[in-house]
Amino acid sequence: MKKSLSLLLLVALVSFGLHSQSCSNSPKNPSVENDPSSQVIDDQLLATNTKSTPVEAYYFHFTRRCVTCQAVETVTAEALKTLYGGKIVLKSINLDEKGHEALVKKLGINGQTLVVVKGTKKTELTNEGFMYARSNPEKLKEAIKKAVDAL
Repeated sequence: MKKSLSLLLLVALVSFGLHSQSCSNSPKNPSVENDPSSQVIDDQLLATNTKSTPVEAYYFHFTRRCVTCQAVETVTAEALKTLYGGKIVLKSINLDEKGHEALVKKLGINGQTLVVVKGTKKTELTNEGFMYARSNPEKLKEAIKKAVDAL
């Protein structure tokens, strides 16, 4: 019994490790704007919050990504385009690349994160993204709309 439990725990840990590794394995999604100039993004984010402050959407990720990670990015980009006609564009930020430190620190990003921001207000949608991007994209789109409209 003890050996079975140990074996089960070992298999679970190995599976988790493999999934974590695969979440960083795929190329970037070319349909999303990748802004290599973090200074522009950082300057916009650090601006004071006013009525004219734009809503911005960010997807922070690593270079290697799994299918779900890519789906979060794709569904979010499509939802923003459909709902807001290009007024809000998803900015894809690769955490493995240098130059985004100020933005990452300001938003308190520690890993893969989907967030919408307006000035100093932010709403994180990471959980919704990973729960619904593949299984129920419409529900993710609803969550995005609700978050953006609340800002």
